[in-house]
Amino acid sequence: MAIRNMRRSFATQFRCATAAAVLTAIAAYPASVRASTPTISLVSLAPGVIEAGIPYSATLVVNSTGSITVQAVTVAVRDSDGDMLDFPGAVPATIDGPYVYHSAAKSFAAGTYTEFGSYELDNTWHPFASRTLTVAAAPSSGTPNPPPAGIPGTWTSSLNDGPHYDSAAGGISDSISSLLNWHGATGALQTPHNGDEDDCYSPENVKLDPSGDYVDLSLTDPPTSRCVPRRGRDAEPYYGAQIYSRGVFQQQYGAFEAEVYLPSAPNGTIADWPAFWMTGTPANSWPNTGEIDLVEGLGGNAEYHFHYGQARTNGQAAGGATDIGPGWHTFGVDWQLARDTSSPAYVMTFYYDGKYAGSIDEPDTLVPDPKYAGSINQPKTLISGPDQLTPAAMGIVFDISHNANNGSPVVPAAMKVAYVRAWTGSYGPIPLAQNSPADNSLCLDDNQNGTANLNQAVIFTCDGTGAQSWDAEPNGTIDSSLGGCLDVYDGGTTSGTTVDYGQCNGTGAQQWEAGSDGSLINPESGLCLTDPDASTTNGTQLVISACDGAADQDWL
Repeated sequence: MAIRNMRRSFATQFRCATAAAVLTAIAAYPASVRASTPTISLVSLAPGVIEAGIPYSATLVVNSTGSITVQAVTVAVRDSDGDMLDFPGAVPATIDGPYVYHSAAKSFAAGTYTEFGSYELDNTWHPFASRTLTVAAAPSSGTPNPPPAGIPGTWTSSLNDGPHYDSAAGGISDSISSLLNWHGATGALQTPHNGDEDDCYSPENVKLDPSGDYVDLSLTDPPTSRCVPRRGRDAEPYYGAQIYSRGVFQQQYGAFEAEVYLPSAPNGTIADWPAFWMTGTPANSWPNTGEIDLVEGLGGNAEYHFHYGQARTNGQAAGGATDIGPGWHTFGVDWQLARDTSSPAYVMTFYYDGKYAGSIDEPDTLVPDPKYAGSINQPKTLISGPDQLTPAAMGIVFDISHNANNGSPVVPAAMKVAYVRAWTGSYGPIPLAQNSPADNSLCLDDNQNGTANLNQAVIFTCDGTGAQSWDAEPNGTIDSSLGGCLDVYDGGTTSGTTVDYGQCNGTGAQQWEAGSDGSLINPESGLCLTDPDASTTNGTQLVISACDGAADQDWL
């Protein structure tokens, strides 16, 4: 009865209300009560981008200024009609400092939703700030190999290990269980790769989740450890897990992406040392064959890095820590040769939950170690030389371990992988509304190949010419192969302002971000690149207008 009443109360207050309206109501809560009650604040919420048909759990991390007992904690979801589609498993809780809530799992239909954490206190629901939950269409006979989340460009699928579809329909692979064929899923116990690890990798800790939807990689504390490092130290206490695509898949350049669950520590940070990374072969030549860390949990943070070899020493290019918390997330990277042949040699652009997270430029001044063929740090200026080797192709690695310098271990803990994908290709034409058959033959175009300032940016039948070759740069600009940038006229911030081709100047008028719904957003105005009135007429000039998720704003 209590649960039914709780759900009835929640439904009554929220069925037609938006999160913004309820936040306004909270602001009016009596000041005397607010002052005497500890404050609960949002730290992180996941997921942000998921795939239709696969059940996911939500992870909400909050923090309180003192001990407070609430009637329920939940993660709420609303569709465009305001209907309740909440993650199941609301629970009562006593919150005193950091608190982590895990919902039960639920699947969603493809679409865009609003999600927010909320707690009930004194029979009143208190929602936190909302965010967009994007549910991508699952692979199907129509689209067996989906494009990467938020990474613009023209891509051809080269790896697609994920559940719920048939390779006979054109998928590159047909099951998440394909990961169980990777190196490390079977065989003997592997000794630690890093002197900071206090575990070995056990194939027994790599398993298909009972649901069949994910592969679980676990960190465990065996009663008796057989983990003896190479250097003859005492047996390490833990067993981790690692799978590596050696002998199954390797690729040089392109886009790479996985949907990964990062375990949580009691303080709401990322537990242990989960990682999704790439490296070349042979493995014992690290770091000379390079290492691209799409994400690794270090010190509780989600971070991206690049390691390279120089005279057999480990260098690390500038990476970054993000505000991504534990739970389900999509992590991707676009690894390309730089268009500028002078510097840098390579550009790695990272995307978290379909949004730009940061980039690393590898300079062309590094000296490759001649003892290792295919060193990743080989400068681009040497690639075309007759006696030079190209940079190494890389394999994909998932693992979870414990770093002795990374805080107290959380054991047992599990990192989960829902899918892993890769694509070949690079930035190129930006087609309009890929999912709309009526419009998918139209592309973003520099009108008549003009190179003068304020030349119109238009839609035009896709033809593969230079006028339609664009490059989304790490600095936020969209550069034309003709030398200019996509530009909002006169830095306008009102709906209907026209968009043109202009000389690159680094202003906010030339900044663009990839939206999770395929849109291109100009952050300065908060408006989206739009084909006005969904025109299909060649030469229609583009404008910026309020973002609405319609097909006339779907570019990616």
